[in-house]
Amino acid sequence: SEARKIVKNLPELLHKCFSSENLTKLIAVRETIRSIWPSSEQVGVRDFFELALTAALRRASTAKTGWPYISPNHRKASEVDGLLAFGTQARLMIHDLSTVTASLAFQDAKTEILECDARLLDMYFSKLRFHIAITSPPYLNNYDYADRTRLEMYFFGQAKSWKDITTTVRQRLITAATTQVTRPKSRGGELVDISIRTANADIHQKLVKAVSQLGRERLRHGGKKDYDVMAAEYFRDMVAVLTATKNVLLPGAAFVLVVGDSAPYGVHIPTERWLGELAVGLGYRGYEMEQIRARGGKWSANPQRHSVPLRESILTIWV
Repeated sequence: SEARKIVKNLPELLHKCFSSENLTKLIAVRETIRSIWPSSEQVGVRDFFELALTAALRRASTAKTGWPYISPNHRKASEVDGLLAFGTQARLMIHDLSTVTASLAFQDAKTEILECDARLLDMYFSKLRFHIAITSPPYLNNYDYADRTRLEMYFFGQAKSWKDITTTVRQRLITAATTQVTRPKSRGGELVDISIRTANADIHQKLVKAVSQLGRERLRHGGKKDYDVMAAEYFRDMVAVLTATKNVLLPGAAFVLVVGDSAPYGVHIPTERWLGELAVGLGYRGYEMEQIRARGGKWSANPQRHSVPLRESILTIWV
């Protein structure tokens, strides 16, 4: 069949994550969706079922798929049939949509999904202004969120290699992992961007101190991870997000972020507080924080893990 021919040419990772039979079934679903809804007028329906298929992939995989990585060498006890996984997911999504639409107070409510860069929001929305912005940016915890897309992008033919993932996804993300940074050959100046000092000199000084400490700690560890460069670039990117978001919010509006602090190499960085202080320096009226859970407890037995208690919080910043 056509699906079997396609399967032969798929990246090796997919063959490690699915049996040939299951992979053939999943590819058959993919091709069926594309053949039933091929035109641009039907792209919304096609996207809906491709999203259901995307959500079913890791459920149907034989590989263990923890967040955010895939472990092809660690197998699940049993394999879930791909057709069953897709059908279950599609029915759940249809049920959810039916429940939501039945309870809407405004039946003519509209949504629109735009592919934008949060650091450039004011360029996309030069005239529109909003009452609220809600997001959960990457945490400064060295998770490679681009790697989270690898299985799915390989499956849909959007990438075939690490290089493809880097070009298509990794280079476009807010910096939050050492896989995204390149260590400067020369330290001709500070790693910490001048935009941070402009926003808040006190936070700039604290970040410079933390980055310097991370640079020293780096030399004491075998992996020599570039956490110092990562932290500096993270706050540079987030200052750009705060600036651009403020420019598209109405007076009195709120910018709500779910964010966690971090402690790379045991150097504590109170991310949410520093972001709040930077926001005030950029012209926001103020901020408040609410802790919603403690983090890091499941790693307490890991001898390589730091012992700094971490948290996840809601950071609300007022315009």
